[in-house]
Amino acid sequence: MPHHVQKNLVTSNKARRQLLAYLAAHLPRFKAPTTPSSINTWLKNAPALRTEILDLFFRGHPKSILNKKPAIRWADRIPTGKG
Repeated sequence: MPHHVQKNLVTSNKARRQLLAYLAAHLPRFKAPTTPSSINTWLKNAPALRTEILDLFFRGHPKSILNKKPAIRWADRIPTGKG
């Protein structure tokens, strides 16, 4: 392989720092939950936590896509030769 292709132009630490800085500036803050004191506390808080995480994950996606029923299409088997 030619020498100029093998050379690292950006060190991994620099790229990592830049990525983390970009993400910190563009992603909403998420407050991590504290350890629940009991299973009942967890079961009570889990639905709200799940909703918050999904809202953050799907932020910016069109509602029409998120609410659309999945389109499943059954087709022939894919031959693999492995039985």
